[in-house]
Amino acid sequence: MKLSKIKFGLFLSFLVLSSFSNLNAQVVAVVNQADWCPTCKANGPRVSKEVLATFGSDQITVIENDLSNKKTKEESKLKLVAIGLEEQLKGNKTTGIIILFDPKTKKEIGRISVAKTNDEIKTFIIGLLN
Repeated sequence: MKLSKIKFGLFLSFLVLSSFSNLNAQVVAVVNQADWCPTCKANGPRVSKEVLATFGSDQITVIENDLSNKKTKEESKLKLVAIGLEEQLKGNKTTGIIILFDPKTKKEIGRISVAKTNDEIKTFIIGLLN
């Protein structure tokens, strides 16, 4: 039983890794969210559709880091491992924020709340892209 879970985990890791292996974006945006977070519920869909979706894939890669429960945390961890940001986000339990990283150095270059206005978030990200 445990062996099959390990094989399944390795398979999922491979799928996630292959989907993020070519990070050509200028910035990686990790969106820390959870289904129990009131800030996320009130602002997450708006930020995803009206802000993050307006940037091209060459500008920003968006990764959802779902901290809702054990299962979503494990699924998100696979994504973070695949792009090399697991250590940077280890222990970070803050939800309702976007944490931005340089994809080459893996260093955090900024963070902003999803509760900010669309214009504030766009202006902040554009400032990091320039």
